[in-house]
Amino acid sequence: MLSEASIDAGQSQGREREREADPVVARAVARMAAAPCRSWTLTDLAASAHVGTTALVDRFRRATGHSPMQYLRRLRMGWAMSELAGSDAPISAIAHDAGYGSAEAFVRAFRAHTGTTPGRWRQTSRGRTLIEANPIAATAETMAPSAMAAAGP
Repeated sequence: MLSEASIDAGQSQGREREREADPVVARAVARMAAAPCRSWTLTDLAASAHVGTTALVDRFRRATGHSPMQYLRRLRMGWAMSELAGSDAPISAIAHDAGYGSAEAFVRAFRAHTGTTPGRWRQTSRGRTLIEANPIAATAETMAPSAMAAAGP
């Protein structure tokens, strides 16, 4: 019996072949992959693939299961996740480099994509817990409401 993971893997491989088989989608994917952090619009992508926006969206969904902009967000998030794991660059710089207008917008998109914040992702990707990353800030004494009240404003 096939597991859900193997079914998902099979669907993913099938979509990979479809994406490669559709030259319009392949062109758009290549453009996005070459410059994922560029401020792409659907109109830009469609023009680079030499089709209209409706045709691009239809063909893209059929080939990948995602809209072009969803695919772009996944590319950007993959890049950002790699940067967070491998560099000490500030999250605001990674947000900007990933094509987001603000760190706040990036954090919201990152959380929606991964279920966690970029800072937490960075810590766990490096095998560190919150306490290991910042032991003073994460101690029970500083986290307790009575300690916060005693510290005052």
